[in-house]
Amino acid sequence: MREVIVFGLDDAIGGVEIYALTMQKLLRDDLRFLYVMEMPRNMHADAIRQMDGEVYFIPRQDGLTAYIGNIRRKLTELRKRTDVLYLNLSNYSREMLYVFHLARKLKYRVVVHSHGAMLKTIESPLHRFTHKLVKRVSLYYIRYFTRVAVSQRAGVFMYGNRTFEILPAGIDLARFVFSPKDRAEVRKQWHCEDKSVLGFVGRLAEVKNVDFIIRVMKELKDIAASEKPVLMIVGGGPLEEELRKLTDELGLREDVIFTGFTDQVPKYLQAMDCLIGASFSEGMPLGFMEAQAAGLPCICAEGRYPQEIAATDLVRMIPLEAGERAWAEAIGKIMRTPGLEDKRKAFQAETALKQFDQCYIARRLLQILCGTEN
Repeated sequence: MREVIVFGLDDAIGGVEIYALTMQKLLRDDLRFLYVMEMPRNMHADAIRQMDGEVYFIPRQDGLTAYIGNIRRKLTELRKRTDVLYLNLSNYSREMLYVFHLARKLKYRVVVHSHGAMLKTIESPLHRFTHKLVKRVSLYYIRYFTRVAVSQRAGVFMYGNRTFEILPAGIDLARFVFSPKDRAEVRKQWHCEDKSVLGFVGRLAEVKNVDFIIRVMKELKDIAASEKPVLMIVGGGPLEEELRKLTDELGLREDVIFTGFTDQVPKYLQAMDCLIGASFSEGMPLGFMEAQAAGLPCICAEGRYPQEIAATDLVRMIPLEAGERAWAEAIGKIMRTPGLEDKRKAFQAETALKQFDQCYIARRLLQILCGTEN
């Protein structure tokens, strides 16, 4: 069986992790995935091994010198088994620059898959200079690699003006088909059977701009009181306590539901009437593709999300600069749309979103990793 070395999984539940594990599951009869983990542990290790994958821990925390030595030994050892290196990246780094160099030296065939579209703020002038230098050298190596991105935005961010193929993460369309049963079950669980539910799905981190969403909810409560709006926040993260305090300060304790992490996202999407995304930047947020598969209307930040997510007319984009009131008015209009649930029942995801089906994505990824033609 052909083997592929895979980089990019964190000890977290995120888009890259879900994508990689899904691809491994779908391609397990064709490929064996050998994961190099850059942390001392990983929550996905057992699942990977259960699908006949292998896991190697080479922590960055041990320092750059130790990392370089360990990664050199491991990639030299694995080169006897495979010549394919699959790098899932959100940005460049000093450590990854060495991986690029070593891959060329050992004559690996490298596939880079860009999942990111924004840098974290770099305050130090020295760090800014170092980052520019790392990116410039990385782009020298990138010209020798196969370049893939989850969206046009993510590709331009990572590769500049170099050519690349767009390969989104993909979703299981059948899993998200609208289900009145699941909708009723979740709404009953959270005591919002007779309310209009504005939803957010994601990690509660700074880039997601969830405080803006909570302020939109404040405005929505004022202008659409008759719809009995509530905000359902699905996910957890470092800012959860801070966001809970904000809801109290704005008098929204009874109007905002924090569900925490869940593996039942498809069910929660059924319960919602509108999905909102106000992130400062996104590479290719799968949650919005999943929402469309469920026939769910979406509002997201114009210019901060890739245009590709507007695969259907269910998506509307509004600039963050328009302010909370404008966002609330757009959401209120959706909530007042007659026959919204009937429209969701009639929506044909298989037709509208065929190019995002995960089985199609897996077949194309197999071609790319094996170096075969379209």
